[in-house]
Amino acid sequence: MRFSIFTLIALVSASSASLVRRVDVNVPAMTNADGTVVPFNTAGVVQPAKKRDLEQKKRDLAQRKRHISRKRRAVSQEKQQQKK
Repeated sequence: MRFSIFTLIALVSASSASLVRRVDVNVPAMTNADGTVVPFNTAGVVQPAKKRDLEQKKRDLAQRKRHISRKRRAVSQEKQQQKK
């Protein structure tokens, strides 16, 4: 007897593991109450915090640009006054 009982059980469990249906990890999915995998559309998910953060970043960038332009204007005015 070349194979032991343990080896035979290991082979059967390995072959049955390959028969299990795999879930595609590149597709957004979730499980429902029954435990089955259900795909869902992520485009329909509302993310107010993400939208709020993007709006805040836009405001910060605009404020930074205004601040830089004011500094440049002040520097150029100082240079013009020094020339006079």
